[in-house]
Amino acid sequence: MKRAGICIGIVVIGLITFIVLRPAPARVVAASLADGTQIIVQAVTYGTNHHFFHGSKILHKVKPYIPGFINRLLPDPLETIQNTSQAMLLLWYSAYQPTTGKYVSVPVEELNVIDEHGCPFRANDAHGSRSTATFTVCTAYISIFPRRQKTFILRVKFAKQPAVDLQI
Repeated sequence: MKRAGICIGIVVIGLITFIVLRPAPARVVAASLADGTQIIVQAVTYGTNHHFFHGSKILHKVKPYIPGFINRLLPDPLETIQNTSQAMLLLWYSAYQPTTGKYVSVPVEELNVIDEHGCPFRANDAHGSRSTATFTVCTAYISIFPRRQKTFILRVKFAKQPAVDLQI
């Protein structure tokens, strides 16, 4: 009986520790296009070595040890590493279509960074995308942005859509 009480106490302390020490959820930056497509900023990285991961990191580590018939039922994580020759800001974003419940790729026509004075700076035209069967992430490479501000506005013009502003 004493052992059961000790085990329950350890589990309760572990749960409380997990709840108290877990990181706060990140603020989601999103915008909606006129057709209902949601543009969601997944991550922002800066430097010359960029790493993006979407999915369960625990599942990714144990997946090689799971039998094949079960493994085929589990979603694939998306992991990508980008290297740039100079320090750049990479914006990792997704376009989600709520009516179909799928991630889509929406071509970008123009990217502008807006500073605190409202002055626009044309961002790089380099873009890329990576996909799994259930998820797509696009990348925008930005070399010019206000570095002394905590935040800035990224104005994105997608094909056949009015421009949307994302606060980065």
